Amino acid sequence: MGDTVLILAFVVIVVGGIGSIRGAFLAALVIGLVDTLGRSFSVDVLRLVMDRLLRAPLGPPLLPC
Repeated sequence: MGDTVLILAFVVIVVGGIGSIRGAFLAALVIGLVDTLGRSFSVDVLRLVMDRLLRAPLGPPLLPC
């Protein structure tokens, strides 16, 4: 049930450095920003990359026209 949290925590520890509080803090900030911005702008990026014919089968939940 907490897979996403555990995976993000593992990534933060690995990227920040095991045993480094400063590195873990900075890694958490960077990974959190990248994750949040990626989720919020993914629809806009897909609209730029994919043309309308390719977007149509994906349906309205993913890319509203």
